[in-house]
Amino acid sequence: GDKPEELLVSSVVRARFCELIAQEGYLKERSSDLFFMGIFSMIDTFMNRPMEEILEKLPLSEDIKGALLGDEGHLRDFFELVLAYEKADWDKIFVYTDKLKIHQPGLHDKYIKSLEWANQFLVN
Repeated sequence: GDKPEELLVSSVVRARFCELIAQEGYLKERSSDLFFMGIFSMIDTFMNRPMEEILEKLPLSEDIKGALLGDEGHLRDFFELVLAYEKADWDKIFVYTDKLKIHQPGLHDKYIKSLEWANQFLVN
C-alpha cells in the first residue's frame, strides 16, 4: 500500500517485455517462465525483504531464481538485456543482443507493446 504505483507498472512492463523477447528466440518454450521472472524481479522492493528469502518460498525454477539473484548464465544475460533496455544503455544492449542472438531492432516495438499491455492490464 505504501509503494508507488510505478513499481507495479514497471514489474508488469518488465514481465511482458521478457515474455515477448523470449517468444522470438531460443527461449520460446520458456516465455511464461520469463514472464514470471519479470513479475518477481521487484518483489523484494514491494515486500521490504531480501530477495533470497522471498525466492525460497516461491515455486520458480532454480535457474529463474538464480538469474534474479545474479547468478551467471543465459537467463541472467537475458535479464541484464531487459535491465539495460530500461536504462537505455545501448552498449550493454548490443552486447546482450549479440550474446543471446536476439534481433535488436525489434526490441523497441516489443517494449512499446509491453507498455500498452501493462496499461491495459492495470486499467481493467
